[in-house]
Amino acid sequence: MPRYDFAPPRPDHPAASVAHLSSAAPSDRIELLLHWQGGDHTRLTVRKNRRGRTRWSVEPETVDLIRACARLMPDKAIAGMLNRMGQRTGRLNGWTQSRVRGFRNTHGIAAYVDGAWAERGEVTLPEAARLLGLSAMTVLRRIRAGIIPAEQYCKGAPWVIKRRDIEDRQPTERVTMRRAGPPSSVPDQQAFVFQ
Repeated sequence: MPRYDFAPPRPDHPAASVAHLSSAAPSDRIELLLHWQGGDHTRLTVRKNRRGRTRWSVEPETVDLIRACARLMPDKAIAGMLNRMGQRTGRLNGWTQSRVRGFRNTHGIAAYVDGAWAERGEVTLPEAARLLGLSAMTVLRRIRAGIIPAEQYCKGAPWVIKRRDIEDRQPTERVTMRRAGPPSSVPDQQAFVFQ
């Protein structure tokens, strides 16, 4: 156990009355044994910071979230999403485009590239709506009903829809759009005519 001796005590500094400090450092803790003049001892145990982690680090979930969203949207959109979710930086600030960019660079996360969705064979919700000839809300309802397979990493992140799933559904979606007959099966239902 290493031993650290301090300068002789001074009457104007009572904290300097420590004769020496002994320390043993196991893997995740620092154990200190203070030997005071007069024979008293004080044992202190302090948890060490993990390598690469400080009190200013963000949660590991935030790192995973930024890593997943960096392939889907630009830094400015990621910053807005993180702020809406209530996530904060390590220093408890809100997220900005430059803070997201710095975070990505520090953690080795690749930047968003325009056109990467098309290269991966994925489409956004508005693009899927355009391809199907439906409104975005109708496509969202069908995603939530499980009719159209899609993924969303977290609330607020964009929906990821495989282009092949949309192209397979185009003819059937167009057929279901053209309904014949009344919107209800109840024969007594009357239609209101507004002028």
